Amino acid sequence: MSKARKKIAEWANRYGPAEVVGTLTAVFGAALIHKWIDNIVVAAYVGATCETIGYYSVMIRQEFRRYAHKHPLHITKNLLLEFGPAELMDSFVSRPFFMGFGMHYFGTGLGLIGGKLAADFVFYIPAVIVYELRKK
Repeated sequence: MSKARKKIAEWANRYGPAEVVGTLTAVFGAALIHKWIDNIVVAAYVGATCETIGYYSVMIRQEFRRYAHKHPLHITKNLLLEFGPAELMDSFVSRPFFMGFGMHYFGTGLGLIGGKLAADFVFYIPAVIVYELRKK
C-alpha cells in the first residue's frame, strides 16, 4: 500500500465513524426543523449544530477509549488543539453557509448532503494538518 493510501486509510479510520453519526444527526435535525419551521437559515444552523453534537460525541468517546491511560485533561487538550480552530470557523460560518446554500438551490435532502460535503472539505484541511503535526 502506498504512503498516500495509508494516510487516507488512517484518516478514514479516525474520522469515519464520527462522520457517519454527524451526517445522520445533521440531516435529521435540519430536515425536521425545516419541515416544522420552513426557514432555510434556521434549518442550516440546526443541522450544523446537530452534526457537531453527533460528530464530537463519537470523537470524544473514541479518544477516551483509545487513550484511557492518559489524564482526561491531556485528551481534552489534544482534541481542542486538533479541532478548535477548524471548529470555530466551521460551526459559525462555513457549515451553515454551505448547508443553507445547498438547501436553497438543491432542496433539503441533496442540498444538505452537498453542503455538508463542501463544509467537510473546508473543515478537514486545518484539522488534519494539526492532527499530523500533533503526532510528531
